[in-house]
Amino acid sequence: MRLLIFLVFVLFLLTTFANLTFSQSHSVVINEIAWMGTRASSSDEWIELYNATSAPIDLSGWVIYEGGGSTVIVVLGGIVDAYSYYLVERTDDNTISDIDADKFGSWGGNGLHNDNGEHLVLKDGSGNIVDEVDASGGWLAGLGSPEYKTMERVGNSWVTNDGVTKNGIDVAGNLINGTPRAANSSGAREQPQQENQQENQQENQQQVQPSVTFSAPSNVSAGQEFAVTANLSSFEGGTYYVKVLVGKDGKFIYGNTKGTAGWLTQNASWADFPTISGSGTVQAKVDDDAAVGDYSIKVRVHKDDTNYDSEEKNITVSSAPVVAADPVGTSEDEEVEISSNTAPIEEGRVLGEEATPKRKDFKLNFYLILGLFGLLVGSGGIILAFREKLLEWRKAGSQKPESARPEPQTYPSEPRSKNRAE
Repeated sequence: MRLLIFLVFVLFLLTTFANLTFSQSHSVVINEIAWMGTRASSSDEWIELYNATSAPIDLSGWVIYEGGGSTVIVVLGGIVDAYSYYLVERTDDNTISDIDADKFGSWGGNGLHNDNGEHLVLKDGSGNIVDEVDASGGWLAGLGSPEYKTMERVGNSWVTNDGVTKNGIDVAGNLINGTPRAANSSGAREQPQQENQQENQQENQQQVQPSVTFSAPSNVSAGQEFAVTANLSSFEGGTYYVKVLVGKDGKFIYGNTKGTAGWLTQNASWADFPTISGSGTVQAKVDDDAAVGDYSIKVRVHKDDTNYDSEEKNITVSSAPVVAADPVGTSEDEEVEISSNTAPIEEGRVLGEEATPKRKDFKLNFYLILGLFGLLVGSGGIILAFREKLLEWRKAGSQKPESARPEPQTYPSEPRSKNRAE
């Protein structure tokens, strides 16, 4: 009887030990791997274990290895409660800033390889393999920058976090695209790696946005025409209206774009502006009366009630060059530029403008003076001719014919007196 009782007791001990060993060796799994780190830092890696049994398990002496069990990553310790998670954070406890880690510190083996994958092995205190994840050919799930989505276990498969089911924030305050100390996302897939690649391609396509770039001079004169070449990237096919905007202090009101009907301000109808397809060159200018100084320039394209702006660039505006009035004998269409060592002219004109009335008045005055001079010379000639004629008339009036002259009077001579003769 005593022997029977002893045998039953021994059998009970063996059964209890076997159950405990089984639970420790087969029911703690590697549940989630943040091999990509977080948005705050790619070095902020973490691993989550899960106890799927109904009893707590002591992890003292347990080890997580890489390289299939050749290199120690971290030595564990402490108790993981039944149906609970065990969080291991690399470097410090701020990797997931709002959730306490069960184990944190430096990791061996330079941490997890973000690109090439790892063969992770979980061993208990006796060196028995409890769980392993062979991703030596590349990580089975998860996404790196810029999504930073974790690799989660769902059943016997690995999936990428669905981006909806989340828990925790990183040290910079960004939401974790993963579920530390929480149930994994429900996006189980039969072929997670292939589908994740397709999702990644779709997300990258959605992130590609149309962009506008351009080239233009960095220095122009007010009122001076210059060329602007615009380039469209990632736009749908077709033509787009384009305008050049020049602004200062956030007010883009100084630019003019040359359309088919002439110069257009920024407020003109889009239908009047030139169009480009892919790339093209348009003519622009700054307002004629724009003040000298530094401005900003950008290009705006338009289609289907949508505007697309380029980045702004700096442009320096100088005063318009001045030309001298035409000298005497120069045609009205010629322009004479004033050099820096030429004496200033009383009134010049801006390039592109018509000649001022000053030049025409000068010519008018010149011909008027010339006419008056001719009139004066002619009047002098008339006066001289009239004077000569008057002299002739006077001379003619002083001469009379011989018949008209009176004969001289004769008187009888007196006889000489003897006394006188004597």
